[in-house]
Amino acid sequence: MSPEVIAALVGLFGIATGATLQYFLTRHYESEKERRQNLASTSSELLLSIHNLAACQANLADEKEAKTRFESAKSHFLIHGSAPTITALSDWLDRYGKLDSEESRDAFASVLHRMRSDIVGKESAVSNSDIYKLLFGKKK
Repeated sequence: MSPEVIAALVGLFGIATGATLQYFLTRHYESEKERRQNLASTSSELLLSIHNLAACQANLADEKEAKTRFESAKSHFLIHGSAPTITALSDWLDRYGKLDSEESRDAFASVLHRMRSDIVGKESAVSNSDIYKLLFGKKK
């Protein structure tokens, strides 16, 4: 084979390899981006449903609708959440289930801390106490 043919084949191989790598890396990036968007969306939906449920407990008609939304949000979160976060949420629901005590709110802030870490992809730099203050105000 002549050097020109070899150079052409090496060039074509390089182009094909580069295009293939670009395709797979882009596909991985888009997949990860979609996973994080779904996780952020379901985490927000879950948080909003818990907020609505806590706010509606005085009015039984509103509470029934809020419970329905909460059940739906839990189902979505079960699909997209990580195993440790699902376990933490399940433990919180078993132990407390309501945001009616400081201990319950503190435990819920820990669950949200895990959710944030899942979305960010690493340990969240936001502390549990900051999450607690933003959600519930200063501890008494």
